[in-house]
Amino acid sequence: MEINSSTFVSDPQLVKLLREQASSISCGHDQILFNEGQTPAGLYILHNGLVTLSRGREFNIALHTTACSLLDLPSLICGERHVFTAIARSGATLSFVHRDSFHTLLRADPTLHARVLQILAAEVEFTRQAILQQYGWNAEYAA
Repeated sequence: MEINSSTFVSDPQLVKLLREQASSISCGHDQILFNEGQTPAGLYILHNGLVTLSRGREFNIALHTTACSLLDLPSLICGERHVFTAIARSGATLSFVHRDSFHTLLRADPTLHARVLQILAAEVEFTRQAILQQYGWNAEYAA
């Protein structure tokens, strides 16, 4: 399944602040970012390229970025293990923000909590719509 990553695109000001704490990653070849079941070490920001998200054998999504997509923010916020595996494809460019740096940034500027909540809410809505479409329900009547 291919999806547009606009669901995962963050507030530009938040991304700017995160990038100041981040290290850059350029993928000259396919690279596993994290595996299903691992504890999150931090947050990845996908700037351009392609990342494939998969879970076991039953779930596989190709995520095309529009710019500044945040990968697996819910796991980082909740402190839960990753629910999927993320593979950055050759040519992708990303940044990585360590978990401690992310939490320090949130503590330093509590107004960022609302921005993070907006991103999480967008992901919940996207997931809800995807489930409805999967079962052939008209999302227009689901609200």
